[in-house]
This record gives sequence, structure tokens and C-alpha cells, in this order.
Amino acid sequence: MIDRLEEGILVISLLLMLIVTVGNVFSRKVIQKSWSFAEELTIFLFILSSLAGAAAAARDGRLIGLTLLYDLVPKKVKKIFVIILLVAALFFCGLLLYFGIDMVRSEFISGQTTPAMGIPEWIFGLSIPLGAILLLIRMAEYCICRMKGKEE
Repeated sequence: MIDRLEEGILVISLLLMLIVTVGNVFSRKVIQKSWSFAEELTIFLFILSSLAGAAAAARDGRLIGLTLLYDLVPKKVKKIFVIILLVAALFFCGLLLYFGIDMVRSEFISGQTTPAMGIPEWIFGLSIPLGAILLLIRMAEYCICRMKGKEE
């Protein structure tokens, strides 16, 4: 189920970024009018797709540097590396989740809206806690598979 969610987020966000960016360029060059919402929407979609993509990569152990040292050490030391990786991932994702929730809460309380679209900022801000949760789940899955000795 999480696989489908990640894939859906990636497909929809990348497709929307493509449509909005190409449409904005066309509008600017041909009609001489820029879409004021294009930058806001593209930044939101970029953050969302980056975090979902990182989670998808973590699922398969494809994050950059994830196995660099792991592949070089003897088998007995590999479990220690996996534990260190899991602790670091929990820490990083925990911070990302904590500060993401704090940001969303702050935006909700202040009633901030985006300048061009007038959409509440907290809606866009939800992409950070959501991405942190996806990344946390995938890093934990990866580490559990490694601890069980399953090489992917």
C-alpha cells in the first residue's frame, strides 16, 4: 500500500510540475503573461516528490552512500553498521517530523496563505511531515531487512 502511495505521489507531482512549468514558459513567451502561482506550486511539488523519492530509494537501499562502508566491512561488523544507520535515520526523520509538525502548526495558527494562490500555507507544509513519515518507514524496513541478512 505504501508503495502505491509513493508511486502515486511521484507520478502526480512530477506530471503536475511538468505541466505547470511548460505551461508557464509557453504563457510567458507566447502570451507575455506569467502564471503567478507556478513558482509556489512547483516548489511544493518539488519538496513532496523529493521526500517521496527518497523514501522509495530507501526502500530498496538505493540512497547515496547507504552501503558505501557497509559493503567494505566484514559480516560481523555489518549489523553494527545497520544499527548505527537505523539510529541516525530515526534521529534525522524524527527531527524532520518534529520541525515539520511545528511548522505546520505555526502556519495554521497564524493563518498564513500563499501569496499568489491564497491557499493556506499549512496545506503545503504537510508535505514535510508526510515525507518524514514515509522516509522513516522505509529506512526502518531497509534496516530490518539488513538485520535479517536479506541483501537487496
